Amino acid sequence: METFRRKVAKQPPALAAADPSKAIPTTIAVFERIQTKTYGRNWRRPVLEGISRCGYELELHLTELGPGEEAHPPHRHEHEEIVMVQSGTIDVTIEGKTTRLTPGSVVYVASNQFHGWRNPTSSCSQYFIITFKHGPESFFQPITGLQHRTNAKKQG
Repeated sequence: METFRRKVAKQPPALAAADPSKAIPTTIAVFERIQTKTYGRNWRRPVLEGISRCGYELELHLTELGPGEEAHPPHRHEHEEIVMVQSGTIDVTIEGKTTRLTPGSVVYVASNQFHGWRNPTSSCSQYFIITFKHGPESFFQPITGLQHRTNAKKQG
């Protein structure tokens, strides 16, 4: 644990991963003002997309699935996702296991997990998705060659 703290302490502010002038600004998205993109009986409202001050590529959108619809076929990808059900019912399948989600339910999908969403009901369902891409994965790699202070004293 000590090696991780030392590496963090040596990093410049904001992990030097993003140019603060290009980071996503504070954003207020009023539902009625968000542009809607329709595809079939589904729609999507993109809320924000860009680089956070910590260097993560973030994307947030709201999707509405029509009765019996899915957003796309089950898939996998490198980035991570958080799904938050706003209304209706969503069946989420992750690595072959299906769980029924109701309003207020939250799912975190880790990198490369085979997953998909489906509305199993006869009414519409809405959910938010937040994706995290290209974060500082290498940031918490163990550091070799460092010794804990107590070990250094014993050897010296």
